[in-house]
Amino acid sequence: MTSTPENDGPTDPSYAVFLAGGAAFVAFLFVVLIGGVVMAVSLSDDTNSQTIASDPQTAASDAEVGQDVDTSGLGKDIYVASCAACHGANGEGVVGPTFKEVTTRIPDVALHVLVVTEGRGAMPSFKATLTPEEIDAVVAYEREVLN
Repeated sequence: MTSTPENDGPTDPSYAVFLAGGAAFVAFLFVVLIGGVVMAVSLSDDTNSQTIASDPQTAASDAEVGQDVDTSGLGKDIYVASCAACHGANGEGVVGPTFKEVTTRIPDVALHVLVVTEGRGAMPSFKATLTPEEIDAVVAYEREVLN
């Protein structure tokens, strides 16, 4: 039997190459997916109990950063829109860490502001999407309401 477009299939050598390439691609996607899940869980576990050490150059008191911020309005609105998907509606932690006892884990408010501004680990930076005032408001909400 000669090979024609109608009967190309399992006996055609190029079909075997196609199947091998497809199987390799599926295996690659599986490894990437599992690796991403493991990394997300690992980051979540690591950051839930980790205390961030203060940097003397960025140290500031709560009174210097985030003072006079309406934590029930703007901070909550920003948290719901930008943070709750990863940190939970009540700050309980989902993919991102919990905000329960956040002031113990991140005692320096300026460092907390820096983490939100610049990002950390899997958390993205918000400096391009939130103003400094909005970042102060959401940090104050996380520290004062969700703590």
